[in-house]
Amino acid sequence: IRRVIRLHTREVKYCYERELIKNNTLAGKVIVSFTISGTGAVVAASAKGGTLGNAAVSACIAAKVRRWIFPEPNGGGIVRVNYPFVFAPQK
Repeated sequence: IRRVIRLHTREVKYCYERELIKNNTLAGKVIVSFTISGTGAVVAASAKGGTLGNAAVSACIAAKVRRWIFPEPNGGGIVRVNYPFVFAPQK
């Protein structure tokens, strides 16, 4: 799961950096909950909690995650994931 997330780091950074332009002190964590189906497709994703407090960043990340494809889970079935994305402005 981490490997696939790392492959899509630029997409997540784009969501954050787009809002960072409007608020240069924007920092915190977004927790995204998503469900991977037996085929590896993400069938649901939403931002649940976190400390960033920016709905636009949270919605953008959840929308990106919904398009990702993961390896098929071992033994089939579904996998539920809660993944934290942590953001801080670059100095």
